[in-house]
Amino acid sequence: DVTPVPPVVTVAVNPAAVNEDGSGTLIYTFTRTGATTDALVVSYTVGGTATSGTDFTALSGTVTIPAGQSSATVSVNPTDDSVVEPDETIILTITDTATYDVGTAGAATGTITDDDTATVTPDRERWSTRLLAPVRPPMHWQ
Repeated sequence: DVTPVPPVVTVAVNPAAVNEDGSGTLIYTFTRTGATTDALVVSYTVGGTATSGTDFTALSGTVTIPAGQSSATVSVNPTDDSVVEPDETIILTITDTATYDVGTAGAATGTITDDDTATVTPDRERWSTRLLAPVRPPMHWQ
Protein backbone atom coordinates (compact mmCIF):
# COMPACT_ATOMS: atom_id res chain seq x y z
CA ASP A 1 0.00 0.00 0.00
CA VAL A 2 1.07 3.52 -0.77
CA THR A 3 0.46 6.02 1.98
CA PRO A 4 -0.86 9.27 0.52
CA VAL A 5 1.24 12.33 1.17
CA PRO A 6 -0.81 14.97 3.01
CA PRO A 7 -1.03 18.39 1.38
CA VAL A 8 1.07 21.24 2.75
CA VAL A 9 -0.91 24.39 3.61
CA THR A 10 0.47 27.93 3.84
CA VAL A 11 -1.10 31.32 4.47
CA ALA A 12 -0.26 34.84 3.23
CA VAL A 13 -1.99 38.22 3.57
CA ASN A 14 -2.37 40.94 0.95
CA PRO A 15 -2.50 43.85 1.44
CA ALA A 16 -0.38 43.73 4.59
CA ALA A 17 -2.14 46.77 6.09
CA VAL A 18 -5.48 48.57 5.71
CA ASN A 19 -6.96 51.71 7.23
CA GLU A 20 -9.39 51.33 10.10
CA ASP A 21 -12.03 53.33 8.19
CA GLY A 22 -13.21 50.19 6.37
CA SER A 23 -12.05 51.32 2.94
CA GLY A 24 -9.85 48.23 2.64
CA THR A 25 -9.98 44.53 3.48
CA LEU A 26 -7.20 42.22 4.63
CA ILE A 27 -7.27 39.13 2.39
CA TYR A 28 -5.65 36.01 3.87
CA THR A 29 -4.99 33.35 1.21
CA PHE A 30 -4.66 29.72 2.29
CA THR A 31 -2.85 27.65 -0.35
CA ARG A 32 -2.34 23.90 -0.52
CA THR A 33 0.10 21.77 -2.46
CA GLY A 34 -0.59 18.31 -3.81
CA ALA A 35 -3.82 16.74 -5.01
CA THR A 36 -6.93 18.89 -5.26
CA THR A 37 -9.38 16.04 -5.80
CA ASP A 38 -11.20 16.60 -2.50
CA ALA A 39 -12.16 19.69 -0.56
CA LEU A 40 -9.83 20.46 2.34
CA VAL A 41 -10.98 22.11 5.58
CA VAL A 42 -8.17 24.17 7.12
CA SER A 43 -8.35 25.27 10.75
CA TYR A 44 -6.66 28.42 12.03
CA THR A 45 -6.38 30.48 15.18
CA VAL A 46 -6.78 34.24 15.40
CA GLY A 47 -4.27 36.27 17.42
CA GLY A 48 -2.63 39.67 17.46
CA THR A 49 -3.39 42.93 19.24
CA ALA A 50 -6.75 43.63 17.56
CA THR A 51 -9.89 42.39 19.32
CA SER A 52 -12.14 40.01 17.40
CA GLY A 53 -15.72 41.28 17.21
CA THR A 54 -14.64 44.80 18.24
CA ASP A 55 -11.83 45.85 15.89
CA PHE A 56 -12.88 43.50 13.09
CA THR A 57 -15.72 41.13 12.22
CA ALA A 58 -15.31 37.84 14.12
CA LEU A 59 -13.90 34.92 12.12
CA SER A 60 -15.00 31.26 12.10
CA GLY A 61 -11.57 29.64 12.55
CA THR A 62 -11.92 27.41 9.47
CA VAL A 63 -11.71 27.87 5.71
CA THR A 64 -12.56 25.27 3.06
CA ILE A 65 -10.40 24.95 -0.02
CA PRO A 66 -12.88 23.54 -2.57
CA ALA A 67 -12.24 20.40 -4.62
CA GLY A 68 -10.38 21.29 -7.79
CA GLN A 69 -8.92 24.46 -6.22
CA SER A 70 -5.53 25.06 -4.64
CA SER A 71 -6.49 28.05 -2.50
CA ALA A 72 -9.25 29.84 -0.61
CA THR A 73 -9.44 33.23 1.08
CA VAL A 74 -10.59 34.70 4.37
CA SER A 75 -11.53 38.40 4.31
CA VAL A 76 -11.06 40.55 7.40
CA ASN A 77 -13.02 43.79 7.52
CA PRO A 78 -11.91 46.36 10.10
CA THR A 79 -14.53 48.07 12.26
CA ASP A 80 -14.20 51.85 12.31
CA ASP A 81 -14.27 53.59 15.66
CA SER A 82 -13.28 57.01 17.04
CA VAL A 83 -10.76 55.72 19.60
CA VAL A 84 -7.20 57.01 19.25
CA GLU A 85 -5.10 53.86 19.59
CA PRO A 86 -1.95 52.26 18.19
CA ASP A 87 -2.09 50.27 14.97
CA GLU A 88 -3.38 46.76 15.66
CA THR A 89 -2.42 43.38 14.23
CA ILE A 90 -4.43 40.33 13.20
CA ILE A 91 -2.43 37.10 13.00
CA LEU A 92 -3.98 34.01 11.40
CA THR A 93 -2.03 30.84 12.27
CA ILE A 94 -2.75 27.48 10.63
CA THR A 95 -3.57 24.72 13.12
CA ASP A 96 -1.77 21.45 12.42
CA THR A 97 -4.09 18.47 11.84
CA ALA A 98 -3.80 14.90 10.55
CA THR A 99 -5.30 15.86 7.15
CA TYR A 100 -2.56 18.32 6.14
CA ASP A 101 0.86 19.61 7.13
CA VAL A 102 1.60 23.24 7.93
CA GLY A 103 4.10 24.83 5.55
CA THR A 104 6.90 27.26 6.33
CA ALA A 105 4.51 30.20 6.03
CA GLY A 106 2.16 28.88 8.73
CA ALA A 107 1.10 32.33 9.95
CA ALA A 108 0.39 35.72 8.38
CA THR A 109 0.12 39.12 10.06
CA GLY A 110 -2.10 41.92 8.79
CA THR A 111 -2.28 45.40 10.31
CA ILE A 112 -5.22 47.73 10.91
CA THR A 113 -3.81 51.26 10.72
CA ASP A 114 -5.52 53.65 13.15
CA ASP A 115 -7.03 56.70 11.43
CA ASP A 116 -8.22 58.66 14.47
CA THR A 117 -6.66 61.86 15.79
CA ALA A 118 -6.78 63.39 19.24
CA THR A 119 -8.39 66.79 19.73
CA VAL A 120 -7.07 69.01 22.50
CA THR A 121 -9.24 71.82 23.83
CA PRO A 122 -7.48 74.29 26.15
CA ASP A 123 -9.03 74.82 29.56
CA ARG A 124 -9.51 78.60 29.77
CA GLU A 125 -9.62 78.55 33.58
CA ARG A 126 -6.25 76.83 33.85
CA TRP A 127 -4.51 78.66 31.04
CA SER A 128 -5.08 82.34 31.73
CA THR A 129 -3.12 85.42 30.81
CA ARG A 130 -3.76 87.08 34.16
CA LEU A 131 -0.90 87.48 36.57
CA LEU A 132 -1.09 85.49 39.73
CA ALA A 133 1.39 87.59 41.71
CA PRO A 134 2.51 91.21 41.48
CA VAL A 135 5.72 91.82 39.62
CA ARG A 136 8.36 93.74 41.59
CA PRO A 137 10.92 95.91 39.93
CA PRO A 138 14.46 94.58 40.19
CA MET A 139 16.50 95.69 43.16
CA HIS A 140 19.45 97.96 42.46
CA TRP A 141 22.63 97.58 44.42
CA GLN A 142 24.43 100.65 45.45
